[in-house]
Amino acid sequence: MRSMSPLLLAAFFLSGATSLVFEVVWSRWLTAVFGSTTLAISTVLTTFMAGLALGSFLGGRVVDRLSLRVSPLLLYAGCELLIAGLALLLPAPLLGYPELHGALTRTFEETPALLAACRFLLAALLLVPPATLMGATLPLLARHAVTARDRGSSIGRRVATLYAANTAGAVVGTTAAGFYLVPLYGARHANLLAAIVGALLAVVVAGAVFWRRRRTNLLDEEYRALDAPQSESDADTPTLRAARRPALLALIVSGAVAMTLEVLWSRGLALVCGSSIYSFTIVLVVFLVGLSGGAATLGRAAARARDPVGALGVVFLVAGAAVLGTHAALDDLPLIFLTLLEGSDYTVGAILFIHALLAGLAVLPTSICLGAVLPLALAACARAPDAVARDVGRAYAYNTVGAIIGSFAGGFVVLPLLGLELGIRLAAIAELLLAAALARRATGHVRRIVPALAIALIAVALLAPRWDISALTSGVFRIGNARRHLAHGALRTPTLLHHEDGASTTVTVERHGDKLALKNNGKVEASSAGDMPTQILVGLIPVLLHPGTAQRVAVIGYGSGVTVGAIAESPDVAQVDVVELEPAVYRAADRFFGPYNHHPERNPRVRRHVGDGRNFLTARATAYDVIVSEPSNPWIAGVSSLFTREFYAFARRHLAPGGVFCQWAQTYELGPIHVKTIYRTLADVFPYVYAFTTDDQSADTVLIATLAPLPIDLIRLERRAAHPTLAAELRRASVPTVHDLVGMLVLAPDEVAAFTAGAPINTDDNALLEFGAPRDLLAAGRTDRFADSLFSAGWPYGRLEPWLTGLEPGPARADRAAALARGLFAHGRRREAHRYATLAADDGSALAPALNLLERLLAESEYDDAELSAFAGGPPLDAVSAAARFSPELSAAEVTRGVGLLGDVMTAVDARRFQEAREHARALPRRAKSPEGQDLDLLLAVLDYHDGEYLRAEDRLEPLAQDAAFVARRPATFYYDGRVRYGTHRFREGAARLEDFARRFPALVP
Repeated sequence: MRSMSPLLLAAFFLSGATSLVFEVVWSRWLTAVFGSTTLAISTVLTTFMAGLALGSFLGGRVVDRLSLRVSPLLLYAGCELLIAGLALLLPAPLLGYPELHGALTRTFEETPALLAACRFLLAALLLVPPATLMGATLPLLARHAVTARDRGSSIGRRVATLYAANTAGAVVGTTAAGFYLVPLYGARHANLLAAIVGALLAVVVAGAVFWRRRRTNLLDEEYRALDAPQSESDADTPTLRAARRPALLALIVSGAVAMTLEVLWSRGLALVCGSSIYSFTIVLVVFLVGLSGGAATLGRAAARARDPVGALGVVFLVAGAAVLGTHAALDDLPLIFLTLLEGSDYTVGAILFIHALLAGLAVLPTSICLGAVLPLALAACARAPDAVARDVGRAYAYNTVGAIIGSFAGGFVVLPLLGLELGIRLAAIAELLLAAALARRATGHVRRIVPALAIALIAVALLAPRWDISALTSGVFRIGNARRHLAHGALRTPTLLHHEDGASTTVTVERHGDKLALKNNGKVEASSAGDMPTQILVGLIPVLLHPGTAQRVAVIGYGSGVTVGAIAESPDVAQVDVVELEPAVYRAADRFFGPYNHHPERNPRVRRHVGDGRNFLTARATAYDVIVSEPSNPWIAGVSSLFTREFYAFARRHLAPGGVFCQWAQTYELGPIHVKTIYRTLADVFPYVYAFTTDDQSADTVLIATLAPLPIDLIRLERRAAHPTLAAELRRASVPTVHDLVGMLVLAPDEVAAFTAGAPINTDDNALLEFGAPRDLLAAGRTDRFADSLFSAGWPYGRLEPWLTGLEPGPARADRAAALARGLFAHGRRREAHRYATLAADDGSALAPALNLLERLLAESEYDDAELSAFAGGPPLDAVSAAARFSPELSAAEVTRGVGLLGDVMTAVDARRFQEAREHARALPRRAKSPEGQDLDLLLAVLDYHDGEYLRAEDRLEPLAQDAAFVARRPATFYYDGRVRYGTHRFREGAARLEDFARRFPALVP
């Protein structure tokens, strides 16, 4: 058999690479228009694959007729050139698609089937022409590669080589697009680069053909030979027809199972590796690697088999067994991930490599087997060389039609109706049944052994133990969680209350003690405890600040329903429209979070919708007074489209005059540059942006964006917060007064430019957050929390004066200023608190002395300040009785050594050499379990405090502060406990503890 031309293989390799770059880029563009729902994404993918199927089917029929007059390589070059041209033209019509799609959405909102058909037609107009040309390339090159002497088995081997080269190119294209081109240069430049490569490829191939013709001045002799009459053995015999039917059936089933498994594998691995764009790219890359490797090795080898149909049966048997192996291992992947992570250096590259290993473990065995199916099927049913393009085109078309069926079945039938676990079992059973059916048409031992083994493996599939869903959804992809599991020495799993595999995400509800958590794909989205302030305030802050009544509110993202429920508690809200991507989230929230969300599903003012946030606004003809965007984290694939300039501009158009847009924005697991990118992108569309925190220790922020200055009116806020239901909601959010709410402002509109200087803007095209945020997530264990800077004493922003109203001269101003100062102190805003404490004092507020005292207690101190003695107000710590402070289990020598060290400690403390004192204190022996021994614990805590080790000091002080007798003996315990709490950003607790200290021990106030 003649070897394949290196030029031919290189051409098809590059063709596969550019095609996948185009598919990635074009899918992103259309998803931005149609939305991130599973249906919309599937529509784009189906349209693309339909074009491939059409191109391979029609191309195969046309090529065999033209190849004697026109070189297939010239036709191939023409296809590549046309694809490149269409790629360059494609962005132009896309400019009008958002408005057109919006009009269609409003027209057919109540008839989803018609809307889906319209989306398909819109996608088809753009994708079918270039995809059809892509689909024609395999028949074209197969026609060129096959010689007059080739028959079924050799045709299969040649096509296997081409298919392997093309799929290997697809691996490179997917990797390049997902990891380099789009993240570094943006989608438009990636599209341009792929078009340039495609055009150059066409020129090189066409030039090679003309150069050869110029040398020979005639067409390739092999194509002339193909025009010769074929022997009877080459005819479409009954035997060949009998083999063709099962082979084509195998192609359809193979395509369907492969795409179903890709959907299921992507979901399963997202639970372990996270739902980022990198996770999905890795799954696709590994899948394509398997297909390419299977075609290059198994496909070429199996194509030599005398009984290709029997060989197909064996391949499907092995594939089914491999799927069962994946099923058995999938819920063990979190533990495997932790084991591999423990031995790594925790870099982003290392973690992505571990993700690739896990994907390989789950995906590679089956995909290698599936890569052999197309070459084997061609070996079974290919006729003569003069019909090779038609046979290859039909085979590829059948396989692609199966893939279309599988992609829809995986997302809309298997996952919602059967779930992830049973879906994988069903895929294995389907492959095993096909293996048995194919083997019945085989000869020899295959006919007997394969069906028996298939039945045995089906029994295994039916009887296999169920997964540990709690382990699978444990969220190990969050490196902080992974570190905690490793520190614990085992995978800690909570009580699983609810589990449902939806079309878009896997929804679970877990119980952690007396707290509930709702997860999407293993990521906590809402809870009944720690997230409560954020869930409530992201809804109430914009509603309270908006000056109007009878407000119309739109909410993107439902979660636990607490946000929507809090909004509906406001008497100023007339209507709430909420949209959620996954219906299973509604069901989980209704079942478990009713006691926390006030049952929005029963509230007549609340209307719930299913869909994509951007498209939801498209379908609304009315404008909203308040729009709240509360999606998941931007590192999740698709979510970052709700953090782009285009989305914010879109939301701006759907705001009523004087409207308020609210954006939840995380600062945890996100690098400083990406936090600033969110802020700057929003400020690029809305000229007035305010940022609020939601709790003293929270890394969540609430961004309020408007088109005109929005005054923070204390009088209106006080009046609204006086309503019983709103007051109750604010207390649930740990906001006792609206003055505390004002104290949460950390960034004012005139400060945004300075804060975000140098940060880029996130757009649909550059997708900075979609590709950058996952890397921040993976690096979270190696970077400092940006939220720490929000609460630091040196935070330079959050100046209230230009934006605050309600403090005009009058009888109530003094007390209102005092209440505001106390609220600011309670949230760590000492600079702003001083301003309003001074105003309260100037106006003669009765609260001014208490504020002055609190300010003194909260004043910053230098490292070597003595502050309050640890033993002030109590008996001195004398060296004579020091022996009683150490454990009685110690030897006399150890006690003597301890007494000496304690003397050194006290000497260093008196000289304010705190670092030296701490070094001596570390060597102190065990303390006695007595008040005298607790004295040393207090001393160590104070030294930790002076050294800035607030968390260590807090651990020592907490049990001491809870001991009333010890506090009476050592009053300074309360002082340092308050200082440490304030230093660890528990501002309200710290201020309250210091006020308590001042009331109980006024003589000790420094």
